Amino acid sequence: MKHYDLDRLSFSELLERISHGTCTPRGGRALRSTRPLEDVRAIHDQQNVVSEVDRALDSSPPIPLQSIPEVEDQLKRLRRTGTLLDGVELRDLGTVAAALDALGEWTETCGAEQLPAMLALHGFPARYGDETARISRAIDRDGRVKDDATDLLASLRRKIINLQEKLRQNAHEITERLFKEGLAQEPEPALREGRYVVSVRAESQAKVSGVAIDRSRSGQSVFIEPREISETALELKEVIRDEAGEVERILTVLSAMFSLRIEEIDVDLDRLAILDSAQAASRYREAGLSSLPVVGEGGDLILHEARHPLLAATHGAANVVPLTLELPEGTRTLVISGPNSGGKTVALQTVGLCASLALCGLPIPASEESRIPWLERIHVDIGDEQSIEADLSTFTARLRRLREMLDGGASPQLNLIDEAGAGTDPSQGAALAISILEELTGEKSYVVCITHDGRIKAHAAQAEGMANGRMVFSNENLTPTYEFRHGEPGRSFAFEVAERSGIPVQVVERARELLGPVGDNLENALQEAEAIRERLAALEISAETDTRRAEAARRKFELLEAELAKNEKRERKRAAETASGIIQDARRTVEQVVREIRESKASAGAIRSAHETIRSREEEVEALREEAGHKGVPATADALLAEGMTVFLKGLERSAQVLSVDGGRVRVMAGSISLDVARADVEPVPGEPAAPRRVVITAPLKSVSPTLDIIGQRADEARETLEKYLDDALLSGLDRVRIIHGSGAGVLRKVVDELLRDHDQVVEYGVEIDKPGGTGVTWVNLGGASA
Repeated sequence: MKHYDLDRLSFSELLERISHGTCTPRGGRALRSTRPLEDVRAIHDQQNVVSEVDRALDSSPPIPLQSIPEVEDQLKRLRRTGTLLDGVELRDLGTVAAALDALGEWTETCGAEQLPAMLALHGFPARYGDETARISRAIDRDGRVKDDATDLLASLRRKIINLQEKLRQNAHEITERLFKEGLAQEPEPALREGRYVVSVRAESQAKVSGVAIDRSRSGQSVFIEPREISETALELKEVIRDEAGEVERILTVLSAMFSLRIEEIDVDLDRLAILDSAQAASRYREAGLSSLPVVGEGGDLILHEARHPLLAATHGAANVVPLTLELPEGTRTLVISGPNSGGKTVALQTVGLCASLALCGLPIPASEESRIPWLERIHVDIGDEQSIEADLSTFTARLRRLREMLDGGASPQLNLIDEAGAGTDPSQGAALAISILEELTGEKSYVVCITHDGRIKAHAAQAEGMANGRMVFSNENLTPTYEFRHGEPGRSFAFEVAERSGIPVQVVERARELLGPVGDNLENALQEAEAIRERLAALEISAETDTRRAEAARRKFELLEAELAKNEKRERKRAAETASGIIQDARRTVEQVVREIRESKASAGAIRSAHETIRSREEEVEALREEAGHKGVPATADALLAEGMTVFLKGLERSAQVLSVDGGRVRVMAGSISLDVARADVEPVPGEPAAPRRVVITAPLKSVSPTLDIIGQRADEARETLEKYLDDALLSGLDRVRIIHGSGAGVLRKVVDELLRDHDQVVEYGVEIDKPGGTGVTWVNLGGASA
């Protein structure tokens, strides 16, 4: 039996926030009632729907989702035979029908190519063009039946207007005449019960022919409807009754029209709600929900760059420090420790909320590398459920929740425990907590718990299937960074925080004494281990820096080799082309000689001798070509060197050109690379003339700021800006620069890290902390321009 403690994770509050992005009442209800799905396949289906909707948000035509009225009551009443809806209710149903018709048209336009999962699961919506048109013709925006809804209604309403005007004119004429005769008290008629009447003194009532409608409170005035207008009034009343009958008939027909399609409308409203809720989930990613994790049977639980969904919604994802937390294969229980207010409970809730969202097939505020196993249970032990009425202490209430976890047996489950072992005697509570954790640590059971107890930390460090983790706390200013680190138990910093909070020093010192050597040794061991970890981290950074330097040197040497090889190939080709030209010239010369010999009728022997001369010349030229292709010809060691001379580099076995000679050092140019080598490593190449003297022109460099701000740029734009900036900084001789990229979603920081990691001239780099828990600036040490 599945069990999910979603209320203890404020999951309903999270869904409420997401539902604000829905357009329809049913879509909002569907999203707020979202719960983990039945199996992994259902989760994958829902993820596919969300992905399709996500892509559709940027497609054309756009999804036809607009605000539509609530019509649940109308649908419920239409299921009863003979139900008559009024004009306002039919108007709302017409609005819904128009929305569903637009949805059907959009779905048909997109087709199975763009919406395979959506259509496979929920099918195509019906079309409601006829219903929409009939409501549009008959009902206006105010829910009133239009005059031209039918010809009969139009005729009756014209007749009503005419009779009303006739009645009004007659009433005025009669009243004016009776007033002149002294029988009417007022010159204008009055209205009583919707009828025109004349106000007459009681003693004059007999003199006025008509029907007494009303009498004044004093009884001195009587209101009489004159006989002359009674017949017109009666006719008007009958026409009004006929008009009402026609309106009722129209409403009955339209109500029956919808009652015939009520089931289709209900199903299509569900389709609309699914699309609406998926769109709201996709749009909510702007507040931090950014990816659909991999959900599968068993495997690892990995949250990479995850953020607490509610915090991301409230403060913005860029202002929430991401959490990377893993329960890899072989580890099923993670014990998190660290100081109070360090983010442990937030980390616990982040795991629970992300897992719950993933099981519902919804996006989570984490990167795509995240993985969530299929879970049939999520148990949460966070908060105090003390109940006087139920006779439950805090500890008893917590034991009840822990028992529910143990009752889960072999079911795939996630257990989240806050302050394991708390609420009772510390020694007994720790022993009980360790025993429970051992029982819960299984193949399909994942446990994340929080503790301050050193005994639980120590057990997690050596127990099979368990591991420690800690929330990092700044030793310098005693503030949390909200960064999580695997494999390290954390200190509680109780005494340090107490001193910072103003607790008298003597009180804190007495507490240290009462802690005793065992507890003090444990805290000191953790502190020393933390110091060792920091030193190891520093050594790792140093080693990484040395590795980058060595790699840069290797790449530089490879570039030099490639350049020299290219130059050598070019020189060989040029020499070969020269030799070939010489051969061709020689051939042409000899052939000319042969022709002259033949023309002079020379003997065959003379011709053979000429051909032998040709072959001899070819062999000589070929030898010259092979010699030109040789890597270099050594010369005497004590030969003089001069600027522009071509020399042979012994170590690299490449030719180069002398730029300058300074005692025992020689500056040479090998291809496009300038090198400073020893005199003993250079040998002149005989017969090579001095090259023209190289002229170097130095231009003043522009001023470059030591800080670059790339916040707001796209990834490609930021990469191009940073590459150019580093070139300018190197040419300007800057040794250290700062790159401002912001915390954000981490895209710019990733771009900066990738480029700096592969840059030849970057010696080392690292991040600066620009606010608690955030990294927005990277510092860079540059190695200067290459020699």
